[in-house]
Amino acid sequence: MFTQVMATKITIYADKHLEADSMTVQVYNQILNGEHVEFFNKPYMVCTVAENRGAFRFSLPVEKMSYINVVVNRQQKEIAGDLSMLLRLYVVEPDDDISLRLIKSRNDTTHLAFGLDNEISNHKHYRNYDFEFTGRGAAKYACRYAMDGRLMDAPKLARLPFTREGKFIKPNLYGDMEMQALSVLHTYQPKISPGVFELLELDIKSNWRNKLVLATIRMLSAMKDREERMALANQVEMALESNGGVSDQSFLSILSKYETIYRVNRLRMKYCAIRGNDYTYNEDAFYYLLKQTNDRLLQEKAITTLLCFYLKRINHGDQVLKDALEITEHPYYKSVLQKMANSSLTAKPAFDFILPNQKGELVHLSDYRGKVVFVDFWFTGCGACRYFYSHVLSNVEQRFRNEPDVVFISISVDRQKALWQKSINEGIYTSNDVVNLYTQGKGNRHEVIQHYQVTSYPKPMIIDKEGNVFTYNNASLREVEGLSTQLIKALKQ
Repeated sequence: MFTQVMATKITIYADKHLEADSMTVQVYNQILNGEHVEFFNKPYMVCTVAENRGAFRFSLPVEKMSYINVVVNRQQKEIAGDLSMLLRLYVVEPDDDISLRLIKSRNDTTHLAFGLDNEISNHKHYRNYDFEFTGRGAAKYACRYAMDGRLMDAPKLARLPFTREGKFIKPNLYGDMEMQALSVLHTYQPKISPGVFELLELDIKSNWRNKLVLATIRMLSAMKDREERMALANQVEMALESNGGVSDQSFLSILSKYETIYRVNRLRMKYCAIRGNDYTYNEDAFYYLLKQTNDRLLQEKAITTLLCFYLKRINHGDQVLKDALEITEHPYYKSVLQKMANSSLTAKPAFDFILPNQKGELVHLSDYRGKVVFVDFWFTGCGACRYFYSHVLSNVEQRFRNEPDVVFISISVDRQKALWQKSINEGIYTSNDVVNLYTQGKGNRHEVIQHYQVTSYPKPMIIDKEGNVFTYNNASLREVEGLSTQLIKALKQ
């Protein structure tokens, strides 16, 4: 019997100020980590339409609840750092018929249609627009937009989760964000379907709790006393549980854009409390723990997520990846793992980036052919980057300061040039003695970041004298002796 798929319709009305030539909708039904949807997550459907009398009309054969991005395309040169993302990971259902009107507002404080947790929330191009959603299924879009608007003001009032001494603070920023978003969601509950409500609730909880877990890992990695680490981790665990659990429905966990990475990072936090320094632990233990997950599909998603984001920290990573490929059956997860197996960077030509230095001069990687080049990626505010430089990299730079055939390159993904220059001068992430380069305000959208699929920082690598990748994000590069040994090997090669 033939089953007809109902078309999901999305119509966007935009005035001339938007300067859009066309728009693209990307549909995702598999997302490993919503924070980095551009990495490892491939939309299963992409549709681009041109403007027609001030409207962009999409008709999509969506078969089940999914996520969509709406991207604005412009022929003319865009504002520096503009990602052109109009809607980011909004939930879509079969048979939706939604209209969005972008209304030019005189109020400069109009909030954005993005979550505060994404860097594009700072993008100012849409700040002067109101977003008006109408039609069948529009309530969930209005809900998401209202949640993001509420969260835009939250950081001014909320506190960070830890004191300088490492004491846990409750309530804190992340818990406050979660509660505010949930309060908005519950006001819309009568207007949206139960499935969407449960998915949005799961995304909210797992997103903000994942941020707390990551902040805790950074704090634990800087603590030397094991008892203090265990006490702090237990406090955070109690706080996570006291706010109510996340959904135990596996189909929602599989669909959710944040729940699986939260599950993985929560395991990492427990391990970090035991072992300490975030840079030296071996994450193969997590792989074997995740293999014990009873739900097969959830197991495969969790394992794929772990390997996508932390493969280089895993002991015998090649063997683990091979084992994962053998046990994985789902076509999407298997294709992601296979792509990783096929894309090993070692011994392949390094990306010949062209980036400006502090003087505004363009620097090519190929300028240093014949030398061993160490490259590190970082950003201001990254606690792990700060720790890596102060405890590892600065010491190694001193060891090789009289070695003319070793060059240290520091690449920042800061979006503000002044902030980048200030951090250089402060000497806590890098120093003025190395080659400092800047991704020109493009953040993680710059082509060199895309090429190396950098999703976490710092991200160290060594390039040999022939311009090939010698080693990339290997665990040994995060230790003084390990990094020194690898540089010596590259020099002798």
